[in-house]
Amino acid sequence: MDERSRNRSIRLAPRLAAALSMLPRADTLVDVGCDHGKLCLAALCEGKFRRAVAVDVSEASLAKAAANFARFGFTAEFVCADGLAAFDPSGYGDYAVAMLGMGGELIAAILARGAAAARGAGALMLQPMGGERELRDCLFENGYAVLDETTVADAGRYYQLILARYCPEEAVPYADDALLEFGARNYARRQDALKRLLEKVYASRARRMERAKRNGVIPETLERELSGVQRLLEHWEDDS
Repeated sequence: MDERSRNRSIRLAPRLAAALSMLPRADTLVDVGCDHGKLCLAALCEGKFRRAVAVDVSEASLAKAAANFARFGFTAEFVCADGLAAFDPSGYGDYAVAMLGMGGELIAAILARGAAAARGAGALMLQPMGGERELRDCLFENGYAVLDETTVADAGRYYQLILARYCPEEAVPYADDALLEFGARNYARRQDALKRLLEKVYASRARRMERAKRNGVIPETLERELSGVQRLLEHWEDDS
């Protein structure tokens, strides 16, 4: 592989680019559910990490990732495994873990099954596909502090990114249920992407509420969740 090919930049979707930008530098990036491997490949190309461990339950995905690495002249450790349980941190130096594009409850389960590796990570970059409230609740209950959060618009969808680390003394739960779903740090940023997400969620829940009223049954959970999003929108212009 010639130097020109090796130095080509990796084009990342906004969601992946934001995740990489939020990650602190470390020796190793462990990408759980790596799929095509572009996140950890870009991490090596940018010099933010010196080595990568690409983990996936799918051998086909790992083969795709390996082909991408070979195309750019990089190498990685490719591991066919379910989550972090098979990852032994010894010998990898400082490491960060990324888990993007899976359900929040699944991410929480992976953290629980691979607790030793998760707790030893300098940073956890998490991007749930739904289940954000459940994931944040699990983080706080198990001693993980939220260091940073953001919302990214990508191909017509909105994604919440959560940067966390095991630090029980700083793991302060959110008392507000709506902020548990959308993130206190996230809300404090007052980003346009989060506002659009809140408006989208509010409209969807308002439609569900109208249908429920017509049927004569108003679910208490829906009423509470709708009220929470409405309150966040009403206070959007308040000082953050």
